[in-house]
Amino acid sequence: MSRLIKRIRPRRSERPPAVAEPQTGSAAPAGTEPADAAAAQAPSFHERGRARRRLRYLRRVRELAFRDLGGLVYDQHRFEKPNEALVKGKVEALAAIDGELRALEGALGDRRPLHELREPGIAQCPRCGELHGSDAKWCPSCGLELRTANAAPPAPQRAPDQQQTATLPAAEQ
Repeated sequence: MSRLIKRIRPRRSERPPAVAEPQTGSAAPAGTEPADAAAAQAPSFHERGRARRRLRYLRRVRELAFRDLGGLVYDQHRFEKPNEALVKGKVEALAAIDGELRALEGALGDRRPLHELREPGIAQCPRCGELHGSDAKWCPSCGLELRTANAAPPAPQRAPDQQQTATLPAAEQ
């Protein structure tokens, strides 16, 4: 994969000069091509497409690896059977995925900041950070009223004479 990254965006020091100048004291023997001539060319449309597909795949794999690691640590804690070697292996695999992903993002110029995932039906308290159902009215941890931000807009106000006439029939019933 590192060869693909090098072909996508070669380093500035590896890029060929804009105007080829005759070389008088080159290290390569006369009549032979430099060994790295193919890597200095701009990547093709096909190669960039492959790299973009790989980037999308790595983003999904990294997210699944984060979830897997979190579930593993939780289960080890819950069953009181810690296995540091297994956790270390998962972290190293995740670091390798993240390293390749960052390299591809840099080569393609497609850096994206990390963002919080939103799951339907799950929300987070703005005060304490506790997770709760998105239909909850109060935070189960700190008691903050959660529906104030999501409350429906108030009904349009009526003129005072319309409010009195609207309430009179209801009072008579």
